[in-house]
Amino acid sequence: MMSMKCAICGRPATTFCIRCRRPICNNCLDRTWYLCKECASLKWELEADYHRRLNYIKALYSFIKDKSREEQCKDCIILRELLIDLLKSVKGILYEAEKEGFSEVVSRAKGLESNISQLLLRILVSQGIAIFDQGQSKS
Repeated sequence: MMSMKCAICGRPATTFCIRCRRPICNNCLDRTWYLCKECASLKWELEADYHRRLNYIKALYSFIKDKSREEQCKDCIILRELLIDLLKSVKGILYEAEKEGFSEVVSRAKGLESNISQLLLRILVSQGIAIFDQGQSKS
């Protein structure tokens, strides 16, 4: 790189950030993501946000799991619908985390997806959810 200066600190640039395309030096390169430190900070924050969201989903899953054991709550459609929403949320996070390369987030999301799916299946079976249209006969 002929006398290009780092866009962040002004030192001689050695590479370009693959996200923002600015010239950067080795000191301003995040070696985990091969991004400039400014772009990498956004990526680290995004990963932290996924972890916060998974923590929230895990807490709701635990609450629903506990409530689903109570006699007066096991047939609750609100718990069932909330579980369906949680499953959709986890699948969305899983999809995005796989694209971003967040392996720890992917691992956590897969575990939660499995747990939520199992509980949802148990609740659907216990509530006797029909898999045919009401217009169809059972015979």
